[in-house]
Amino acid sequence: MRAVRKFKANSASFSFDGDIEKQVAQFFDRVKQEAVRPAAHAMAIVLYDEIKARVPVRMGKLQEAIYRWFDEGASDGDRKVYMVGVNKRKAPHWWLVEHGHWRRYAVALGPDGWKTLKNRPLRTPVFVAAQPYLRPAIDAKLKAAGEAGRKRLAEKIREIQHG
Repeated sequence: MRAVRKFKANSASFSFDGDIEKQVAQFFDRVKQEAVRPAAHAMAIVLYDEIKARVPVRMGKLQEAIYRWFDEGASDGDRKVYMVGVNKRKAPHWWLVEHGHWRRYAVALGPDGWKTLKNRPLRTPVFVAAQPYLRPAIDAKLKAAGEAGRKRLAEKIREIQHG
């Protein structure tokens, strides 16, 4: 006997032909395989876009150093991990911009961006105020990222159900 009924978008339906436990297990296996990673990616995109938007543009290499990356090593069948942040090799100064710092040397703007002139120490160190972008981006968009992930997960589950 097959039960046919329309459900709301956030519900699931199952046929009662055969072993229900097997059907449920197969459904959840497909969700893990096909829906969890796209949901995690949707969350990562929201945070990535917000961080890129908040990076002080005049900082040059810093904006180019923002990345999002799927971490195969930290991910497994039930968990998908995306890393969103600053590539520290491309922009080792990211922490100084985010938190502020004492500048002890003169700086100069060259064709490759700002350079610290280690041969020109300042008489008096100058405090360079923080220009936070990472923390405010996460604070501002964490809830939206979660919502984007839930929305994408629901879309993928509907595809699994009807496809």
